[in-house]
Amino acid sequence: MGETLDGLETPEAHRGFSRALALEFAAEVRGIVEAHGGALVYSGGDDVLALLPLHKALMAARALAQRFQEAMAPFGKEGKRPSLSVGLAVVHHLEPLQDALDLARRAEKRAKEDEPQRNALCVAYSPRSGSERMARGRWDEDPPLTRRLLRYADLLRAGEVPSRAAYELWSLVQEVGTALPHEALVAEALRILGRKEMRQAYREELKAWLRTGEDVRRLAEELLLARPFAEALDQAGVPVESREVWRAH
Repeated sequence: MGETLDGLETPEAHRGFSRALALEFAAEVRGIVEAHGGALVYSGGDDVLALLPLHKALMAARALAQRFQEAMAPFGKEGKRPSLSVGLAVVHHLEPLQDALDLARRAEKRAKEDEPQRNALCVAYSPRSGSERMARGRWDEDPPLTRRLLRYADLLRAGEVPSRAAYELWSLVQEVGTALPHEALVAEALRILGRKEMRQAYREELKAWLRTGEDVRRLAEELLLARPFAEALDQAGVPVESREVWRAH
C-alpha cells in the first residue's frame, strides 16, 4: 500500500485511490462477511476483522482478497499492485477471544512475510490439545491454499485418504526432515503413501504434489489443517464436492 501511495503523482490520483478503497472495497466488506455467515467486527480501509463460521471461513477470505484485488487493479505497477494478506485463526469456541485474536495477528504477520509481494493467506490452527499448526500460501498459486485445504477436507470426509497418512508424513518431516537429502525425503514420503489403503487415483493425486522436501512438509501440514475444516463441513451438512481427481500444477 505504501509503495503504491508513493507512486501516485497527483492529488486527483490520491483521491481516486481513497475512493476506490472506501467505496469499492471497505463499503462491501460487511456484505461479503455476512454472505458467508460471519459477523464484521471492524473494517477500515484495508484493515478488516471478522468472526466467521469455520465451514465458510476459507471462502470468505478468498472473496475478500478477490474484491480487494479488483478494487485496487487500477493502481500500482504490474506485479506490484496492492494485495490483501489474510491471517485466519481456527480456534475452539471456548478459547478466550484474546487468544484467538493473538493467533490471528500472528497468522497475518506470517502471511506478510514474503516481501515485497505479500499477497498471501496464512491459516493457523490451535487445537485444545496438541501443537499449533500454520500453513501459508499465496493467492496467485494454482490451485490456491483455500482450494487445496477444501480438497483435502473432502477427501478426508469421504474416507479416500486415511487420517494416519498426514500424521506419518508429519512425523517423517519432524524426525528426519533436516537430516535427509530432499530426494530421500520425497522417496520416503512416497513410500508412506504407497503403503496406505486408498484408491490408486487418490494416491497418485497426493504423490503429484511431492517434488521437493518442502513439498512433503507442506502436504503434511495441509492434510493436518484440513481435518478441522472437514469436521466443520460435516457438522454443517455441506455435501462432499466432486471427487474427480485433479492434479497439482
